[in-house]
Amino acid sequence: MFTAIGIIGALFGIAYAFFGLGILPVSGEVLVPCGNGVYGSTLIGFSVLILFAGRHAFKQGDTKLMRALLYGTWTWLVIEALFSLFYGVFFNFGVDILLMTLFGSLAANYFNIPELADPSDHIAHLAVGLFALWGWWNRTK
Repeated sequence: MFTAIGIIGALFGIAYAFFGLGILPVSGEVLVPCGNGVYGSTLIGFSVLILFAGRHAFKQGDTKLMRALLYGTWTWLVIEALFSLFYGVFFNFGVDILLMTLFGSLAANYFNIPELADPSDHIAHLAVGLFALWGWWNRTK
């Protein structure tokens, strides 16, 4: 059941990210407020999920659940950062980079991966990837 819900949610998220709520039979007058509601409720729901699942994972010492939460959070932050960069919302992009650096360092320390514990490494790898992406977007066709 959760696999189906996850796949359906991810597919709707992809459609929403690229086409917006304009794909739904909704009046143009309510698209922005409705979009704000959808985005806000998604962030609230995801944050509550992180709160309860994260607390459970750390209390029980469930490293598999911790890794799954980390991978899910990183997936969200990377995609959001790329869209923020694409749309020129640099403040949000910066927040995403800060959160990825924080989560990466904390996870590296918790899972005892010293080669990933230095936050400057995360920023350097992300910068190289973003410059490559920027070059690809601005290539001559």
